[in-house]
Amino acid sequence: MQEKVFKDRDKVFSEGERVLNTLYDKKGGVYYIRFLQWMLSHGVRVTKRHCGVRFREKEICKSFATFNVRARHSAKTEFEAQARKSLNNNLVGKMASDSSSYPDAKFLFTSVEAKEHLARRELTDFTIINEHCSLIKFRKQSVVDRNLRLIALVVLSNARQNLLTIYYDGLKAQFGEKCHHLFSQTDSVAAQIDVTRAEYLQGLKNIGHYFDFSNLPDGHELRNDENKGIPGKMKLQSDHNLSFYSTGYNQYSVEVDPASEGKDIKAGGIPKSEAKRLRHSHYRKLVEEGGQLDSYDSKGKPRGGSSGDHWGQSLGPRKR
Repeated sequence: MQEKVFKDRDKVFSEGERVLNTLYDKKGGVYYIRFLQWMLSHGVRVTKRHCGVRFREKEICKSFATFNVRARHSAKTEFEAQARKSLNNNLVGKMASDSSSYPDAKFLFTSVEAKEHLARRELTDFTIINEHCSLIKFRKQSVVDRNLRLIALVVLSNARQNLLTIYYDGLKAQFGEKCHHLFSQTDSVAAQIDVTRAEYLQGLKNIGHYFDFSNLPDGHELRNDENKGIPGKMKLQSDHNLSFYSTGYNQYSVEVDPASEGKDIKAGGIPKSEAKRLRHSHYRKLVEEGGQLDSYDSKGKPRGGSSGDHWGQSLGPRKR
């Protein structure tokens, strides 16, 4: 579905398998040793080992990341908080990317620079931007990013281990078969817990060391600042009855308050201009009645039209 939408709009679709936060069979994965040890302690078996890399850990990004985390918690506006979050996310994202595909380019502003670089054997392209600036492109000679990619691997592995620890060692261990997994991403998980309100609150108190309850409203039974701002502690976004519909990986809608009409909607692979028009009722209709999730206008009505105006398909989605 996502691939069709991207190609219809001449967008680049990133192909390849995605590693999901589950304990099901996985092949060809790359794992940090501590995460692998955690999985082995929970019953995962290694059937084949390809190779290993030994490296020395140093906290080269700790001061930068810690500064952004603290600045995010003390931010006075949502924009500032999201900006600080993006700085850390972009840092890890760039480390994890394959720089061998990046072009080696340079802007030239003087004739001296032009004469120096135009004589290089690695030159592959030359573009005049204006009378004062030119852009030249070189053939990449070497890629020095192995250490950076190892850092990104460690960060992502730690994030996945932390999330799985909270779910399996925390929620699942506390509530057992009454705890049902809805979806999870790198740093978030949604679960349905079928217990009474009193059992639910007591259960979360028992595993409170995994959570940061500082964002809950004053007067809430679980509200406390004990783990406020501590990295790795999971915040409780909602502890009320909610409606959840999913049509596929990274495509879901969560409704806490019926008046919000899908306050938290995630539509992976769908253009943002269309995702803004989606409502919780659209996901509910797709799950319960089948069919396609159409393109909607600003008033929430189906546009109709050719097949190119539709995304979504009958998948066998989940409902909670």
